[in-house]
Amino acid sequence: MESLPYADASFDLVVTKYAIQTLRQLDRTFSEISRVLKPNGRVVLLTVHPYRQFIERKTAYRNYFTQTVIDSVLFDGKVTAHEPTHTMQEYLSPGFLSRFSLTGLQEASDFPASERIGDKNYPCLLIVSANKR
Repeated sequence: MESLPYADASFDLVVTKYAIQTLRQLDRTFSEISRVLKPNGRVVLLTVHPYRQFIERKTAYRNYFTQTVIDSVLFDGKVTAHEPTHTMQEYLSPGFLSRFSLTGLQEASDFPASERIGDKNYPCLLIVSANKR
């Protein structure tokens, strides 16, 4: 996603679904998405919520602001995803906001697909929508 094989201004819409959170550096991908979008094109990012990643850190010391790799357990333990953690600020970074105008932000739960830690109710997914500047 950091080097897309498409010409500039090829698409009206780019959607990532549970893919962008697998990258360590997001700004290169935001630049590529902007490059392949037509003027006023739309991007929709559906990703694991940063807070869910924080909750699912199973170490005694947890720091929301330190990137690490976590194991997200899905579908009653049938799938485990190894993903770098991100913060909300990384998704809504100056690099993102300089290229896109935010049009929507939604936090939601994808329970029962995702792992639940105890009886906590917390956002599991994040949906960001924006238009290319």
